[in-house]
Amino acid sequence: AAPDSEFLRENWRDAARLIYACGDVMRTDTVGIWLTRPQSELDGHSPFEVFERGGPDALWDLIREL
Repeated sequence: AAPDSEFLRENWRDAARLIYACGDVMRTDTVGIWLTRPQSELDGHSPFEVFERGGPDALWDLIREL
């Protein structure tokens, strides 16, 4: 699930960095899908859920491995 709009308003810079970083390592038309779908590497959570709970730093290692 995607973060709620209040969270994105407060964290839009970090969200934008995350989205652009994903676009550097995967097809841009799959970024939104990847960010909102549960991932086994994240214990079944979506990347946006991890971002919401732990901030963008919680995802950088995973993105670097893609």
